[in-house]
Amino acid sequence: MFKITNLLVGDSLIETKQVEFKVNDLIIQSNDLIEAYYDNELTTLEHKFIRYVASKIKKNDSQFPDYTITVKEFAEVMNVKGNNYHSQVKELADDLTRKRIKIRSSNDKMGWFPWFSAIIYDNGTVHVSFNPIIKDYLISLDSRFTGYSFDDIKKLKSGYTVRVYELLKQYEKIGKRTIELDELKRMIGVGDKYPVYGNFKQRILNVAKKELEATGELYFSFKEVKQGRKTVAIDFNIHKKSPKQQTPLSKEAQEFIESVKKSLYIHGIAISDKKILSWKKYGIELILEVLEEIKHRDIENYENYISKVLKSKYENKDVDPDIGKEENTSKEVIDDINEIDESLLNLARQNIVAKYAPGKELIPDYFLEKEVIPFFMKFMNVSEKVASELWEKYKTIIMYQIKTKKDEQLQKRYNR
Repeated sequence: MFKITNLLVGDSLIETKQVEFKVNDLIIQSNDLIEAYYDNELTTLEHKFIRYVASKIKKNDSQFPDYTITVKEFAEVMNVKGNNYHSQVKELADDLTRKRIKIRSSNDKMGWFPWFSAIIYDNGTVHVSFNPIIKDYLISLDSRFTGYSFDDIKKLKSGYTVRVYELLKQYEKIGKRTIELDELKRMIGVGDKYPVYGNFKQRILNVAKKELEATGELYFSFKEVKQGRKTVAIDFNIHKKSPKQQTPLSKEAQEFIESVKKSLYIHGIAISDKKILSWKKYGIELILEVLEEIKHRDIENYENYISKVLKSKYENKDVDPDIGKEENTSKEVIDDINEIDESLLNLARQNIVAKYAPGKELIPDYFLEKEVIPFFMKFMNVSEKVASELWEKYKTIIMYQIKTKKDEQLQKRYNR
């Protein structure tokens, strides 16, 4: 699914990775980045573009890749209407490379940085390079971060709402947040644009409140904090939306969802609360076990994949594959296995590895078993019982060979 291309800019050769068109990827930012000051007001399109590219950062990335996004993908993801989106992309590329953020760290360090070192439009394709200086605010985050899905902001029409959403999402678990008015203006990027509070309230706070109530997965109410007659801060009360006609979740269920979400965020995975709750019967230990198993895999649909693996592991958790094996394996079956030509068996295994190594996802052994046993029966002309015993005998080594081959192919693809 990834295509490596090379783009010559001046005397530098930029390697670019074509990202897969998928909008439910997780955006993870350090809290310092969430609370950054925006030197300039960003358009809604610019806010979404930054976050869409950020959602493509993988958990195991140690450096920023340089991404390539087609204009068609850009138009679909950003919900751009009309026929002039090529012009909009060019304008966005020109503007965003000149807009800065001011990041303040907990150790009192402060810096002013552009988001991107380069955005290049080339015949219907956008090549994007994040500024490497902000790497520590987007990559390898183990604590003090905020995560959400791009789908959570995709439908928002105001860039102000995107920023208000992020600032409130950071405090979602606490349920309230107070921000000084001047501080909030700097975080949103409006500066002195609305010196009269009434205008700021009408154009930003009320718009964000209405939008999030209509389309967001959280919403808020607020009240002004005043000194005399002057508004100096905003008290936000943050509310989480629950599915309609759903019984309020128990404290135990809420704690389970939050625990799983935290582990998913660490792995860069976004899953809906409803789906996470459906996993409760499997237990947190089994979920953590599955997440550990898949942490180095590049999977197309995490929600479906994890659900299938959990179900299979849960249904087979009390089954010991070695119990009764000797009693159930007759002498006739053992003799049939011993009579199989070793070179034929090796050829059969090579065929299986060659067939199932391509692709990004590692197929679980319990899915592969349904394909391999009939293949063994046909290829080596053996009974189903013999084929099943062969699978049990060579399953571990076959799965290892498939994984090794898959890793080699992915490495070659990235190095191309």
